[in-house]
Amino acid sequence: MRPHNDAGTLPGLDASTPAVVLKLDPNVLHHGGLGVIRSLGRLGVPVYGVHEGPWAPAASSRYLSGRCFWQPDPDDAGRIQAGLLQLAERIGRPAVLIPTDDAGAIFLAEHGAALRRSFLFPEQPAGLPRQVAGKYTQPYRALQLVKSLVPAYIQIPVEGAPASFWRLLYPMPWRSELERNARLHGLDPYIVAGLVRQESEFNPQAVSPAQAYGLTQILPSTGRLLLKAPRRSFRASVLFRPELNLRLGTTYLRTMYDANMGHWERTLAAYNAGTSRVENWMG
Repeated sequence: MRPHNDAGTLPGLDASTPAVVLKLDPNVLHHGGLGVIRSLGRLGVPVYGVHEGPWAPAASSRYLSGRCFWQPDPDDAGRIQAGLLQLAERIGRPAVLIPTDDAGAIFLAEHGAALRRSFLFPEQPAGLPRQVAGKYTQPYRALQLVKSLVPAYIQIPVEGAPASFWRLLYPMPWRSELERNARLHGLDPYIVAGLVRQESEFNPQAVSPAQAYGLTQILPSTGRLLLKAPRRSFRASVLFRPELNLRLGTTYLRTMYDANMGHWERTLAAYNAGTSRVENWMG
């Protein structure tokens, strides 16, 4: 099968180097690989796909130069390495290896050294994909990771990076609870989200050096007062519960806002550093 070229070429593109699209996730409806196959195939790049079987939608793409059907266990690194090396022999020259799911990216970062002579792929920290793979269940980890890798991200124009990049940097987990509590207190949900991002980076288990807890960084003494709980029965660990923490944090933020007569700069400074410090700064 000859590679297609029905969309012209890009300046500087080496369409002679083949590409292998790797997906280890058994979900046949994962269409990320199909997009890669179409995009490269239309440019005339010889594309080889690794698929679960001929029933996978991506396996029927007319832009494929070759197909490999197998279903290795993502944890069986030895079998995956052996299968990819066999495919490399079949292709006959180094190919760009493109993982299109979390399992494939994790495998390549942690076990890709043995494939270097047969495939082309960038070097990266071995633990990076495994950390980013938890971005949906633990978005704060992805946020912290991207901030460490791109410390000057604040200087990048919005249009200078894809939306997925900004979603990692500015996540909105617990969105319904955040919006509901913000509106209950007449607050802009995005100001509340910005406060949470600055205070805890959306880590519900965050504890500051000052012993403030949870998403909105509530001090146990403040939490106890807001809950009107007896000292003996109050446990600071309840502040790790996102729904409760957001309720208390928005209540406290509204109190600060009213005390500072609607001045957001003073309100946010007082929330973080305390009212007495703001009064000293203001003279």
